[in-house]
Amino acid sequence: MKLLYTDIWQELTPLLVEEAKTLAKAGKRVFYIAPNSLSFEKEGQVLRLLPERASFAITVTRFAQMARYLTLNNIKQEETIDDQGLTMIFYKLLQDFSDSDLQVYHRVRTDQAFIQQLVELYQEVKTSHLDWLDLERLAEKEKASDLVKVFQAVDDFLVEHHLSQQSSLAFLSQEILAGRVDLSQFVIIIDGFTRFSAEEADLVRLLDANSHEVIVGVYASQKAYQAQYIDGHIYQASVTFLRGLSSQYQTRPIYLTSSVQSKSGQLVTQALEMKTSFTVGSLPKLSANPDKLQIWQAAQSKDEIEAVAKSIRQLVQSDQGWRYRDVTILVGDLTSYQLEIEKIFHQFDIPYYVAASQSMVDHPLVNFIEALERLKTYHYRAEDLLNLLKSGLYGQFDLEDLDQFEVYLNYADVKGYRQFKQNFTAKGQVGYDLDFLNDLRTRIITPLANFLNSRSQKATSLLIKFNDFLNQVDVMDNMQRLSQGMSQEELEQQEQVWQTFGRLLEQVHTIFGSSKLTVSDFLSILSSGMQASHYRTLPATVDVVKVQSYDLVTPHHNHFIFALGMTQSVFPLIKQNKSLLSDDERLLLNQQQEDQVGLDVVSHENGPRNHYLALSLLNSARQQLVCSFSQSAASSDDLSSYLKFLEELGLEKQKLSGENDSSAYKAMLSRLLAVNHLEIETDDRETFWQQAIPFLHQKLTENDLKTTLLDLPETVPIAAEVMQRWLPKDQLQLSVSALRTFYDNQYLYFLRYLLGLQEPESIYPDARQHGSYLHKVLEYFMADQSDQSFDQRFSQALAQTRQDRFLAPFYQQSAQGQFSRSILETIAVSVANFLEENKAIHVLKQEVPFHFNQGQQLQVRGIIDRLDGLFDGSQGIVDYKSSAKTFDLLDFYNGLDTQLVTYLQALKQTGQDPFGAMYLHLTEPHLKLKNIKKKEELIVKAYKTLAYKGLFLEDKKEFLDNGYYQLDLYSSKDIDRLLAYNQNLYQAAERQIRTGHFKINPYTEDGLSVAGRQLKNITRFSSDQHMSYARPLLRVKERGEKRKSYLLGLMEGKDED
Repeated sequence: MKLLYTDIWQELTPLLVEEAKTLAKAGKRVFYIAPNSLSFEKEGQVLRLLPERASFAITVTRFAQMARYLTLNNIKQEETIDDQGLTMIFYKLLQDFSDSDLQVYHRVRTDQAFIQQLVELYQEVKTSHLDWLDLERLAEKEKASDLVKVFQAVDDFLVEHHLSQQSSLAFLSQEILAGRVDLSQFVIIIDGFTRFSAEEADLVRLLDANSHEVIVGVYASQKAYQAQYIDGHIYQASVTFLRGLSSQYQTRPIYLTSSVQSKSGQLVTQALEMKTSFTVGSLPKLSANPDKLQIWQAAQSKDEIEAVAKSIRQLVQSDQGWRYRDVTILVGDLTSYQLEIEKIFHQFDIPYYVAASQSMVDHPLVNFIEALERLKTYHYRAEDLLNLLKSGLYGQFDLEDLDQFEVYLNYADVKGYRQFKQNFTAKGQVGYDLDFLNDLRTRIITPLANFLNSRSQKATSLLIKFNDFLNQVDVMDNMQRLSQGMSQEELEQQEQVWQTFGRLLEQVHTIFGSSKLTVSDFLSILSSGMQASHYRTLPATVDVVKVQSYDLVTPHHNHFIFALGMTQSVFPLIKQNKSLLSDDERLLLNQQQEDQVGLDVVSHENGPRNHYLALSLLNSARQQLVCSFSQSAASSDDLSSYLKFLEELGLEKQKLSGENDSSAYKAMLSRLLAVNHLEIETDDRETFWQQAIPFLHQKLTENDLKTTLLDLPETVPIAAEVMQRWLPKDQLQLSVSALRTFYDNQYLYFLRYLLGLQEPESIYPDARQHGSYLHKVLEYFMADQSDQSFDQRFSQALAQTRQDRFLAPFYQQSAQGQFSRSILETIAVSVANFLEENKAIHVLKQEVPFHFNQGQQLQVRGIIDRLDGLFDGSQGIVDYKSSAKTFDLLDFYNGLDTQLVTYLQALKQTGQDPFGAMYLHLTEPHLKLKNIKKKEELIVKAYKTLAYKGLFLEDKKEFLDNGYYQLDLYSSKDIDRLLAYNQNLYQAAERQIRTGHFKINPYTEDGLSVAGRQLKNITRFSSDQHMSYARPLLRVKERGEKRKSYLLGLMEGKDED
């Protein structure tokens, strides 16, 4: 073995390529080995250093690929399975375990994340010279017992079915030991490693013994290699690796000098070496703003990325011939930066490639398999069936038909195979087309049931049935249809998913072919394999900017390096141990190892690894290195320790002034307000910003400026011809609920009454049906004036209500509806008793329709629940409420409670003398017995909870002061004022409605939060950004009579205006 090393600021690869060229000329076959994550870049770098830019004698690859090449013609005695196949075996065996078989992991034995951890630990232990019995040395005996039991079961399964999970490296080692691979003319050159895994170390030992030569190149300085104490040194990782190889193979490392050097890298490296080796002396200084090495500080990550994008465009447009491939973006936290990078690079038209593993879990085919599994496991839940249909791979169905099917399933709450198998019968208020829906149900459920209801059978037979099922529901045709119009990259992903799916089916046949499987087990195994699969990511072209995690950086990685997000939290990157074995447990197991390899101990490797990673990053650029961070991601205390060290060397941070800098934004606002302050008129009831923000928005619109901070939702007036079609006779009709909706949010009125949109219907009764049910019971009871007893009349009222053709379906088709009905009837009997006791009034009419005109072209319509009469001939209005409700004068003023006043106006239009309008809360009284001193108080207090609450005329007080009414008295003049103001409310709403312009203006009571319906999913209204568009309600601090007098005075002013 030959060991070569050089300082990291010198390029090692040209030196190793020279070795390779010399050996190739001597007739040797050279394998140039690079780490897995870097073999693609290393291949291009090596080939560019060859005179012919290619060579048949030199192959740049990685260990695993070399092993496959050397054993291409060697026959394996056992069938090999990949990681997905191993995952399926684990899943099947863990399903077969009972809860009592595992002491620690029995509750998570089928969890996908846990299974993946088990697979990774199984493979790691397999390659680290450990035996399963070694795990018994763990302190937690129950945990050790579970792991040994599971791993032993997997080994037994593999042996029984003649399967192997042997890696290509292990197979090559086996073949070398057996003498079936001739390596006498082969030379292995290894570049870019600072440690070997156990398998790699074994293979290198065999290669050294059987090949012509093994050459290992490492970055380290002479001073570091000769140092007595290496812990904490910047070169600790590479020197430890180099010394270990030197000791094992009894060879002296050779220091080389390269002609390709980096001066800035040399200075920073030497300074770091001095600091980490505790060398006495002053550190060298960098120039304040060197071109080769820079630190950028931005206000936010967006500014970072935009600055990088601009720099890349300048580079490729310069006359120096730089290409996109000459630039690499390194990111500290790739997940948080990726979306922003993709968005901005698209805007700047920069081709890029993100080197990150991407799971297949979001692909429609994976969703298809997962939905099938969940349908079988959870017995045909509607949501799982809908997910299957929405995958786009099940059958040939029109999207509109599936929408109708989904609406009906949600309405009827269809669930379970029995309900899907039976005909749909609930027609609903809207009148569903049951013939169409049942035909669609049959076409959907029949092929599904034929497969999912299959009995347990051999995997080979089940695969045949599954294939027939896929053909029956046109999965392949649907995959081809989904592929239409896709980009080349998306088409490659489609192909990879289909290949993975096919390979998994083959492995199911290989692994479980002769074993009996249930459909549930088969789908679970298939789903686990698909969810564990990832896309192989390759750039579409060579000339792209590569974006990758910075922990994959190597010395002299590319010409231009931009390292983004270099904060203390990621630079250095402290890796966490997320495996099933803790670091202490790994150390315990490694102590028994005779050689140096074993299980990885993350906490022990963080320091050396991060030092070498920082060293690699600072020497990664041949032309220029830029390290940047944003203030939004780091405070001064969170600045990376490595960047602080660069500041110690004299390197100054360069602050980026982004266009969206908050200081610039505030300055713009200040100038705009200062110039136009006279145009902004403030009102006492509105804050300055409530009026200033719409003004700013107007100025921005006039100058064709856009800003996301002030981008408020806007609506446009409806076309005149649409309004004419909606109001063909120019006659507008409003109800109390329509007026309440208008003053809640004008856009909500537009959706309900102009577009006709409705809330989703349900077979289960809600507050609307509950209220109607109580109304009907009381209507039938009060209408019965016969001499029968209370119980007889009430029972007849219940019987009539139960037969109501609109209400009966809600309370008969489910246990939930029947339970609700029993509660409602309990409430009804309490209210009926209360009404029976009140002899002061008699019911004149029930369900009284009315309509009257408010002006020439506005008609107000509605239905009054009940009209009562007093002994003096005056009439009162009763409205039943299923929840507590009182008349609020302030809500009335704001347009949110006009019901009782509107009903009074309707009664006055008929010439009747009213005594009041009131609400009756339909409830069952609940009393605390500890507060009752005498039993006579029970009825009195119970009736207080059922008292009529509303507004009453003062001159009728003598007839109403009997305990049945909670009196809120108004004079006749006050009533006239309420009626006049009510008319204004209707006419103001009419004027706005006729304009056809409906604002998004939910109301706010306090100016801080929005109480009205915001309709966020439709309007994107956000109370944080759009509060100025909310309708502020009048707020009154006074209480009692002062409050009433103040509001009535305001209404009088409104009448005169």
